[in-house]
Amino acid sequence: MATIDVIFTKTVKGVGRLGQRKQVKLGYFRNYLHPNGLALVVNDDNLNRFKRIEKRELKQQEVVREASLKVKDALEGQTLLITASARNGKLYGSVTASNIVSLIKDQLKQEVSAKALSVTSIKELGKTTVVAHLDPDVKISFVVHVASEGELIVDEDESGDEDAETVSEEVAEVESVDSETDSETD
Repeated sequence: MATIDVIFTKTVKGVGRLGQRKQVKLGYFRNYLHPNGLALVVNDDNLNRFKRIEKRELKQQEVVREASLKVKDALEGQTLLITASARNGKLYGSVTASNIVSLIKDQLKQEVSAKALSVTSIKELGKTTVVAHLDPDVKISFVVHVASEGELIVDEDESGDEDAETVSEEVAEVESVDSETDSETD
């Protein structure tokens, strides 16, 4: 098979990192890497062009990394409470990654992509640990507590005191779970 020497302009998972020179199959370059702007053929003009692209990409990666660290500081170790309609311990529908993203946005005023979350949907009441891959180097975990509307929640703080509160609509409503499930079946 014919191969070609390329330099990667972006990191391609499992193939090459930004700035890496590598031999790839000609068809792979022609059909995927080049049309998507992921790699350039190695020659003098493209090496100069790559230096400009690399500076821009490194600045962009630094901005993304700083934002990821800010989200990590706000979210890591948190327990987010979300309410949903349930009967006899079973949810009607499910709590999706997009529900969790909107909860994070509403409660913590932070932006997280649904694709970054390790959970696609939660179908049971209780606590679920969610892992978010915000950046290749930034990974956090937090707990999502799915409670039935009107359920009594008991939280223990560090001093061992127990505070009981009833889940209300003010905390984090997920009435859209029912409507999303209904609209998907229509």
